[in-house]
Amino acid sequence: MMTRFWMAGGNALSRLLPALHLRMCSSTGGVGSRKESPVGSAYDVEQKFEQRESRRRYSAANTSGRSKYIRDIIASLKSQPKAEMAAIFDKLHPRDKLDILRMLGRRSARRAAGLPTYRSHIFERRYFFREEDLCEQSTLGRGPGGQATNRRMQTAIVKHKPTGIVVKFSKFPSYWLNRRAAREILNFRLEEHLLGPRSRIVRSKQREEARRLRHVQARERMVERGRISSAKMSQQRGFHAVLTNVQPFPFAVLLQLGPGYMDHTLFISDLFEGECNRWWPLLATAFAHLNKGVSQNGSDINEDSTEMENLKVPELFRYLFPVVPFSSLPPTSVEKYEWSEVEKCAADEVALQNVLRALRCFVELFGLHLLEGPLHDGGGHSTLVLIKDGLNWVEFKGRMVASNDRMTPLALTCFSHVVLSLTQLRRAGEANAIVAFFLHEAKAGVRCQWAAHGWNKMRHVRRRYELLQQQKSGQAGVC
Repeated sequence: MMTRFWMAGGNALSRLLPALHLRMCSSTGGVGSRKESPVGSAYDVEQKFEQRESRRRYSAANTSGRSKYIRDIIASLKSQPKAEMAAIFDKLHPRDKLDILRMLGRRSARRAAGLPTYRSHIFERRYFFREEDLCEQSTLGRGPGGQATNRRMQTAIVKHKPTGIVVKFSKFPSYWLNRRAAREILNFRLEEHLLGPRSRIVRSKQREEARRLRHVQARERMVERGRISSAKMSQQRGFHAVLTNVQPFPFAVLLQLGPGYMDHTLFISDLFEGECNRWWPLLATAFAHLNKGVSQNGSDINEDSTEMENLKVPELFRYLFPVVPFSSLPPTSVEKYEWSEVEKCAADEVALQNVLRALRCFVELFGLHLLEGPLHDGGGHSTLVLIKDGLNWVEFKGRMVASNDRMTPLALTCFSHVVLSLTQLRRAGEANAIVAFFLHEAKAGVRCQWAAHGWNKMRHVRRRYELLQQQKSGQAGVC
């Protein structure tokens, strides 16, 4: 019975200590006060309670003694010459080295903050607040741990009276460590409250945010590279393999030609079997599929409108006459790949022969004929000449000339594309023959406004391409 009463009394005493501590906090003006009381101060009672055998490593005496020991080592190191200081520091125990670096780091951080510091006689540390400005409480612990946590007054609650900042900490099993950790957190929060963006915790958050943004940007760059790589495989055009009859036309070409070709394999050699006039349904179908709402004769489109500039060339035509779009912006990875394909075609005789065969078939669709004619320079040289092919021109003139005496959208777009392709393939003879034909027809009379229309368009395309090439070559020369 006495044993049970003694145990109950012991538990009651352990629960009474925090209440006694709160009364001392309110009556003596703070935890740091050293006024004597009949039963001793709350600090003395708690220190005796914490100096049990199982809590010796958490005791205030050990904390105070360790801090004094490290300060003595730092003072002795400062008294040594600089040449011997490093050698003496290397001979110290690793734990002593770590504590020295921690103490010096705290000192430098306090100096960098630029705030006055005050020494805490309880924990032998310096903070940005006085112990007299604190009001400390304790309460039952919460969270996992069972009775060891839920039935012990181990949670420390520290309030800074001038600013009203309250910190609650209960992570450690020792009330002493929780009090010290709560003061450390309060020190950081007070620094943030006083310094704002210049405080250590705000700068740490900014560094973490910058690191997070770098990781996000790196992840986005990886995703973008993967997207570009996948798009490159789907969008890049292998001109050389198609023009050399190594690979068939891709599915994008067959999709524009109509449902009848989607289940077939079409090589470039298949196009040259039979008459060239059977190209016209393929070309007209693909052009209408890309440019919906545009009539074949183009009478509803203004010559200077942006709609005429935005007309697209069929994919079949892009493979027969490879072209890399030119602009003043840096080339993309797809454009670089396609430009390498154009260079391969320009250096390959088989690819060039297929391009020239496609050119002869293309001009025949409009009743024209490409032949070699004499060059009037007295040297017996020959040049390519594009001329009208008699009755074929009369029959197929409607494919070239619209009802408003302008070039049809299909003819204007395709002829401009062909001239640019031949220029990039370094076939100046064929390109000049086409431009010369339209220039000759434009000078023939008033009824040839379609020729002037086409000649102005082709001259503009070639001139713009040459200017951009000169700018790029000039920039490369400067670099």
